[in-house]
Amino acid sequence: MKSPARINEHHPECPSCGYGLTGQIASWTQQCPLNGVCPECGHAYQWREVFAIVNEWGSRVDWYSEHGGDWIELFQRAPGTLWRLMRPGRFFKAINHRRMIRLRMLFWWMLVVTAGLHLCISPVGAAGNAQAGNWSSTGHGWDAQWTQSTMDTVANTASAVLFPYAMVYHHDDGFELRLPFYDEDWAAYSMAAVIGIGDMIAWATLMTGVLLVQHDDSRDWRRQWGLLGRVALLSLVPMLVYVEFVRLGFGIHAATGMTEATDWVPYGFLGVYLLMLYWQQAIWTHAVRSIWNIKRSFLINIGGCFGSIIFGILFLFWVL
Repeated sequence: MKSPARINEHHPECPSCGYGLTGQIASWTQQCPLNGVCPECGHAYQWREVFAIVNEWGSRVDWYSEHGGDWIELFQRAPGTLWRLMRPGRFFKAINHRRMIRLRMLFWWMLVVTAGLHLCISPVGAAGNAQAGNWSSTGHGWDAQWTQSTMDTVANTASAVLFPYAMVYHHDDGFELRLPFYDEDWAAYSMAAVIGIGDMIAWATLMTGVLLVQHDDSRDWRRQWGLLGRVALLSLVPMLVYVEFVRLGFGIHAATGMTEATDWVPYGFLGVYLLMLYWQQAIWTHAVRSIWNIKRSFLINIGGCFGSIIFGILFLFWVL
């Protein structure tokens, strides 16, 4: 719970346009009315709604992993947070600029989600390794010594986790790390995620410039940079999902070979990538309007979308 002094640091504002309503409160002569009208935008509101917004400052949301009190809550909330992030508009209405910021917890959540998706896809990688002959077997069969069988299992498990970017091979002389062992064409699909990293850098730079242009001495700059960090981290999630989807495609290809005879594979990866790119752009455009309360954000969003994609492509060429 926040102390009354902490709550009183923030003034009531219009739920629609953010206009300060302190003057209206000062004009009350007897008691708080039930309803009011914003003198700036004409929005009709209930005063309990206004005070509920005031109480949101520094508060937590019970389904959001960043606001988890410990590791157990972080794990429990991880799937729900990811699911709600797929709808950025609703997500940022709940996780607005008034909520508590804990970037370290958000970073750990991203690692948990990435590891969870990675482990879910790894069995497909194991099947692909076995079918492709990238499988450790010291040739001792079921009569092998316990240590040899265990080492084979360790190597094959590690290969499944590293699939398709590397392989751990076990032989009589020990372990050997081999990379890469799949066609470079497959690796090219994964590299497309680098464009998403460039998009994040471009958007973060753009919003930094916007915040500096809209300089306000009363603005809590530490909170602004924290909000920027939150949105930047969240905008990387679609690219993490895309990389895991590419691993899934690699596994199906290696395990069945069925994708070799079809032409839809490149188009399938392209379609998923464009969907993830749209998701990433939606995270930023909704954040511009909801987090930073920029109502006339059309030019910022259009410039950010096209500019970030162009920068992302240039960033990919620079990395390569």
